Amino acid sequence: MLSLLKGRKYLVFLLLGVIILAAFFITNQFRNKTLAIEDYEILGNLITYDTYEELEEIAHLVIEVTATDDSKNVLTATDNGYTLTKVIVKHIVKEDKNNEMKKGEKIEVAEPFFLVDNDGKPVRYTYADYTPLEKGNHYLLFLWFDEKIGSYYIYGGYQGKYNLDSKDKKEKEKSDHNEHYRKLKQEVKTKHNEKK
Repeated sequence: MLSLLKGRKYLVFLLLGVIILAAFFITNQFRNKTLAIEDYEILGNLITYDTYEELEEIAHLVIEVTATDDSKNVLTATDNGYTLTKVIVKHIVKEDKNNEMKKGEKIEVAEPFFLVDNDGKPVRYTYADYTPLEKGNHYLLFLWFDEKIGSYYIYGGYQGKYNLDSKDKKEKEKSDHNEHYRKLKQEVKTKHNEKK
């Protein structure tokens, strides 16, 4: 009789252990699940550039960077905003005479997109066919300094950002569907490599 009770106690403890582990696993799965972001594009008139030289001439600063995941959503109105993302400067192609910068420095750049909460669901609004920078990827950025926000912003929407290490799949998808960008990207990469 005593051995039967010990067997039942063992079975009860085993079942309790399995239930606790299952509950922990299930709650952990829900906690790690992220909400899918709904994307919308804000269309507008965009000045298009056809050459590397045009972009370089209009930009205040042209730099190679590595993107970080340190971003801050900034809403300027209920239907407008941008995202400030920290990047690490790898190479300065064109210096801004008004702002000194060093290789290795972290700076914030304003990306032409912002997030809003729509009844608990995140919605991302992007301007001019732009795709956000991705952490760890290497980019060439054409930047313009905006005194109102006290930061550089990526100039010309999609025309101001070029992934140099071919790891940004969303940018590649955009260039596959945008002939102007595809041609401009090829020219920018070729001219940039010649200048190095």
